[in-house]
Amino acid sequence: MKEKNVLIVCITLILCAVIIAATFVIVSSDNNGIPIPGVAANSTKDNSSNVAPNDTVDLSSVTFYSDGNPNTGEVATLYFGKESAGKVVEISTVYYRDGYQFNKVEYGTVSIDSGGNAKVTDTTPMNKYPDKCVITVKYNGNSFTKTANLGTYKGSQTVSL
Repeated sequence: MKEKNVLIVCITLILCAVIIAATFVIVSSDNNGIPIPGVAANSTKDNSSNVAPNDTVDLSSVTFYSDGNPNTGEVATLYFGKESAGKVVEISTVYYRDGYQFNKVEYGTVSIDSGGNAKVTDTTPMNKYPDKCVITVKYNGNSFTKTANLGTYKGSQTVSL
C-alpha cells in the first residue's frame, strides 16, 4: 500500500511539473501577435526620451470656412487649446462629399498660435461643399485622427470633436 501511495505522489508531481512548464511556454511565446490579457509583453523598445511623457496635443474643435467659390477650397482653423501654444504639429485634412474624396492626403507643418489655434488651408478645387473632413494630427511621434461631419453650405461652421 505504501508503494502505491508513493507512485501516485510521483505521478502527480510529474503532471504538475509538465503543466507548469507548458504554461510558461504558452505565456512566453509570441502567440502570433495576439495579446494575452493580463500578461505583460516583452519589449525591446527604448522607452527613454527627452520629451515629457504628457507632452501631447488634443484637438477639441474645428471651424471650417467655405467662401462659395469652388476654386478656392476650404480653410480649417483647428483649436488645440492654449496649453498647446508654440507646439509644432503636422496636419492632414481630407475632404469628402457623398463618399467621394476631393483631395489627396498631404501633411503640412503648422505652429499652434498663442490662442491655441492652427490654420490649415486646402486649395483643392471642390465642385460641391464637402460633407465630411477627416483630420489627422501628428505630434511627438504619435498621431490621431478625428472626423468632422459638415453642413453642405457656404460660410463658417464649428464642429466640436
